[in-house]
Amino acid sequence: MSMLDHALEWAARGFRVFPLIEGGVKPREKGWIRTATRDPGEIERLWRDPVTQWSMPWNVGVLANDQIILDID
Repeated sequence: MSMLDHALEWAARGFRVFPLIEGGVKPREKGWIRTATRDPGEIERLWRDPVTQWSMPWNVGVLANDQIILDID
């Protein structure tokens, strides 16, 4: 399962997601709060290479306003 698939699953659960750097926890872009989305088309755009359309391995960030997130690795 690709990171794009994971992002789409989180969005389907109602969470706004945004891409993080590969293997890291920092957002790929400035303004990540504005780019966080539940829209499957926008998620596809964010997680695909604009030229090849290959799925990129960006980690998945979840916007957690007023929520507690437990990250268990």
